[in-house]
Amino acid sequence: MDKNHEKFRKWLEIAKKTRRNSPLTFSRIPTDDYLKAEVRLGAEDYWLYFGKETASDCQKTDEPNVWIQINDNDTISIGLAFNANNSVNKAENILRGYARGVKEQLFKHFKGESGWWAVIQIRQKFHNFSESPIYEERKRVPINELNEDKVEELFSDAKNIIKEYSERTKLPLDDPKYLCVGGGASFNLLEKEIPATEQAFEEAFAFAHDSLLICLKVKTPAEHNREQNKRYTALKCKEKTCSHKCYDPKNYDKPYCDFDGGSLEKVQLTKDEWINEFGYPPNDSK
Repeated sequence: MDKNHEKFRKWLEIAKKTRRNSPLTFSRIPTDDYLKAEVRLGAEDYWLYFGKETASDCQKTDEPNVWIQINDNDTISIGLAFNANNSVNKAENILRGYARGVKEQLFKHFKGESGWWAVIQIRQKFHNFSESPIYEERKRVPINELNEDKVEELFSDAKNIIKEYSERTKLPLDDPKYLCVGGGASFNLLEKEIPATEQAFEEAFAFAHDSLLICLKVKTPAEHNREQNKRYTALKCKEKTCSHKCYDPKNYDKPYCDFDGGSLEKVQLTKDEWINEFGYPPNDSK
């Protein structure tokens, strides 16, 4: 067996031990509900991924993932990546968009940490869609220096990369600037090089893992819009003079109102309206 494969087995076992009580599971079981670890053995690089997708999907999924790379100089690189264009949009929603609660939780988690960087890269494919991308760094900022201006710079660069990449895919195949579809921007919200020691790895992995759990709470813009526009069925008394608001159909099976005996009709509520009515979220929302 390849010696690097054996090295990954060692770090995988340490990762499992470090977050033994994680709500996410470290395994190769193919289920989207669990955090998985999978080794990708390439010609030049050896990576370990922790995320909701398999390693082969980590380069195109909208979900963030934690990655580990074993280096030749007795160090390990570890990071938390948003690795596709839509995934970068999700990262922007954390740092600039509607997910303010998640951003506050994440920055509180970052407080006091040092040696970690936020890094914007261009993810390039030169020949065909299925090839492994080549990464080129464009900008990096220490996470303890992240502020509104730095975040603006990072995502401005990311948008420029996406636009530039799209334009280069339209060039003739023999143009030296040509790039194949399937690439774009990549954003490492966290990146750090550490000594290849168990203590350093445990500390770094625990920090990156817990950051990943926070980030997984955030939806893409399309997912957010779908949730905002979704409607949930409640029951409401037809009598306009009735002071009672609505009934949850899952908890109320009578065909009439308990307050004035009027018949009930179905009404459609947004998630926020439902919470205002009943004090809890709809049954199929989280």
